[in-house]
Amino acid sequence: MSDRLPGDDPADDPGDSPPGAGGPGPRPGGLSGFVRSAARAYWRGLTRPSAAALIGIALMLPAAFALSALLLTPRGLASLDPGSLMVDGRDEDAYLTLRALQLRCSDFPGPFVLIGGTSSLRECVLDADAMARQVGKRAGRPVRVFELCGGGVNLWEAAALLDQCPAGRPAVVVLGLSPAMLSHDRDRVRRFMTRRRTGVDSPVFRDQMRAFGLSPADPTGLYFFDQRRFLTPRAVSLKNLLLGPRQPVRHYFLGRGPWTDLDWDRHADRMRQTADGFDANGGQNLDALERILRGLGRDRRLRIVLVEMPMHPRMQATIAGPLERFRGRVGQLADRLGAPFVRLDERAGTAPGDFADYTHLRHREAMARCQAALVDLVVPAVRELEAGPAAQTRPAGD
Repeated sequence: MSDRLPGDDPADDPGDSPPGAGGPGPRPGGLSGFVRSAARAYWRGLTRPSAAALIGIALMLPAAFALSALLLTPRGLASLDPGSLMVDGRDEDAYLTLRALQLRCSDFPGPFVLIGGTSSLRECVLDADAMARQVGKRAGRPVRVFELCGGGVNLWEAAALLDQCPAGRPAVVVLGLSPAMLSHDRDRVRRFMTRRRTGVDSPVFRDQMRAFGLSPADPTGLYFFDQRRFLTPRAVSLKNLLLGPRQPVRHYFLGRGPWTDLDWDRHADRMRQTADGFDANGGQNLDALERILRGLGRDRRLRIVLVEMPMHPRMQATIAGPLERFRGRVGQLADRLGAPFVRLDERAGTAPGDFADYTHLRHREAMARCQAALVDLVVPAVRELEAGPAAQTRPAGD
């Protein structure tokens, strides 16, 4: 095999011979000749590896595989700070993955309070640890709060995250809903399922894939292999092990100014189109929501609390028709499940000036009021868990 690099012209080859040894010798030019010689040596190493190099590669590959299988496990990752895999402070997919794995591997006997939804609900939880203390004090026993909300999290991603709750443990699930969250057509839902953002697996999620005509791959049991699509882009986060974990940014809208009239005019059509999507696709998505909630309660003592995530009054007026139908249909589902369905903005007394845009809070005081309203909703549900098994989440047909 030639030592020339791909694309080399033989006429330009200065050769490897020193001057006077029968070859033309290196051309004057110093640095360029050195670079070309070094590149040629590198190419020769790639194309003519020594037996020792081949043996080394053969030994390193299974060693790397074994090391990945040993270290990249749910419990191993759960022992890390949630910022350890984050590429930057806003890498919510990595943050949510590690928090969900910490839930999955938790030895806490329960009850858990699990909060799922989009960034709208994320901005309503000012401090999850403080919320846990508030609920525990009023309920008379310790609880753990896992806030698993993120920007653009759809219903099926939320289901996979919430399904990390250990089997048999009591939990209160607070799920934030909006017309937009239930507006997606069948093709888009299927795209969500095949382009997962987080690194968690879930029986409820796989059941939903089958319900939408997809065939989920059975997990191998090797986390690093099953979640390779999630882990591979985060190889750069290995530097966090040396530099320290990233500091997650959880409140993106804190302190922002409110939308102007120009902002509202620019987004009005998109808001109406998204809300109209609920009228077109709400039926299939509400059916999916019911299957998800019953699936989550199949092997757990569970209480469900459904909340309508806060919306600016101007947003509510813009989508008034679809919003009214959304409230009616989600209310019917809540009645079937024996779960409360409440408007969080009403409970918290939010005002137009509290919002940065159509749905995200921008004031710490408004966030604190919403968190207090969530505490008021969660405490009775925790007490019901302590009183006995919940009947509301029995699978359909029981």
